[in-house]
Amino acid sequence: MVNDIQIFHDVAYSANAAATIKLNAEPKSPNPKTIDKTNNIVASWGSDNLRPQKLVKALDGLPQAKQVLQWQAKALYSGGLVYGTEDAAGNFTPIKDADVDLFLRESNVARYLIESCVDYYWFGNPFTEIGLNGARKAAWIVNQDASFCRKSVPDLKTGISKKVFIDANWEEGATIEEKNGIEMIDPYFNRVGQVKDGNAPKYIYSASFPSPGKIFYQALAWHDLVESGWLEVLKSIPAFKKALFKNQISIKYHFEIADWYWAFRYPGQWETFTPEEKTLKIKETITEIENSLADVANAGKTVKSWLRTGADGSQESALKIHQLDDKIKTGMYIEDSQEAFIHIAFSFGVDPTLIGMTPGKSMGSSGSGSDKRVAYNIYLLNCKADQDIILEPLHFIRDLNGWNPEIKFMFKNYYIATLDQGKEVSSSASTNGGK
Repeated sequence: MVNDIQIFHDVAYSANAAATIKLNAEPKSPNPKTIDKTNNIVASWGSDNLRPQKLVKALDGLPQAKQVLQWQAKALYSGGLVYGTEDAAGNFTPIKDADVDLFLRESNVARYLIESCVDYYWFGNPFTEIGLNGARKAAWIVNQDASFCRKSVPDLKTGISKKVFIDANWEEGATIEEKNGIEMIDPYFNRVGQVKDGNAPKYIYSASFPSPGKIFYQALAWHDLVESGWLEVLKSIPAFKKALFKNQISIKYHFEIADWYWAFRYPGQWETFTPEEKTLKIKETITEIENSLADVANAGKTVKSWLRTGADGSQESALKIHQLDDKIKTGMYIEDSQEAFIHIAFSFGVDPTLIGMTPGKSMGSSGSGSDKRVAYNIYLLNCKADQDIILEPLHFIRDLNGWNPEIKFMFKNYYIATLDQGKEVSSSASTNGGK
């Protein structure tokens, strides 16, 4: 009977019981804990200092979520960068300045902005590196991959992180030395003076959207999807569908086995099992459930479960059994997929009409053209704060380099016009991002 059980990621199927089983425990090799050699130098990003890496892994196998993030970065960048001045009425006039153009060209500012937009929507914490020339003016600007960056522990007197450490090997146990940190600019006070009075050859400028209770690293709304379970719902559905179509299986029951059960059943052993041993134990447990369900229609038949006392004193069951009808083959999981996708889009703050057709039974258009135009315009208007944050380092460089203080950097946004204006797209430089 064990051989009749198939495991797909964290979903199993038992042909004997005609049931699917949500395991909440993927068999993995035991991972020895890496000794953290950085905890006295860097401020931990997440409980294990691997929050960015976990966010990336959480979206593996979810092209829908990755596409939303890419769409946001492209929408924010929009028509690219422009700069100019504004009059008292708010009318923007593009200008040309040789010093500004030289800096933007040598810094490849388009790439900097695109990478910064991507980091902003993935991690919420872009890290801009600014290099100086002999005159203590900015000579170039580049975006450092946020997942590689960690801020230093705060100064005991000021409570401010003064350095940023960059390493691509945090998961492997990066060894960090204080002397390798890059000085970080405090964005709240005397920004230009910090650089003019300093002696470092380069600095990190970190600007981010604030989130309550966060000090060193800010969090985005979509990050909660990792804990909410909706990402796993969306990941699990293809495994179910693949099993349905490949094996033409008939499913009568769906089991859910609690994640705490495995360590409860095998105390002190579960984490030491090899993947093969874990798979065998999982199949043995499913076989026990099958035996309990055999001839379940017979009067007086019981099903074994396992209980524990929770933190609040209530009894928690390790096993939940759901009896299913034929909807499983007629679209039930498609509706679940659509619901999960909508939750993802909502958490990212993007109207589903803007990112194409949403998965679901209807498989039709996700709104009319006018719906998309209105949604897009609203989205761009709501991006003002995001654009301000992304462009903050450039306005700092304007002041540091002594350029015309009236210069404002902006994103050139293309607004989709209404049809009665006689054209589909009108180009205008948005005042979003101006300082």
